[in-house]
Amino acid sequence: MRLPAASDNCALQRTAPPPLNGALDVAEAMRFNVYGRFELEIMRDNEAWVVFRLVPGKRVRAADLVIPSEIRAGELATYLDDVFHELAQPGDSVTVVG
Repeated sequence: MRLPAASDNCALQRTAPPPLNGALDVAEAMRFNVYGRFELEIMRDNEAWVVFRLVPGKRVRAADLVIPSEIRAGELATYLDDVFHELAQPGDSVTVVG
């Protein structure tokens, strides 16, 4: 049995995924330093935010942290500060990492 070649009419076509919802669009993952204690990586997956805790050499899904889908990318640091404020010392802040 022969597999279809790229020139065949029945060859599979690759299409780009649909764009994310305008105001919530994040082209790539955003990283946050939470009070110097740990880092999180946050990205959009369709209409939901997906959060990973960064540990040396890998990232682990932070399923216990749910970010409402209506939170905009520019509001993530403030939202994280609201969630984790009990870990903060005076003068600490949640910052975006490169």
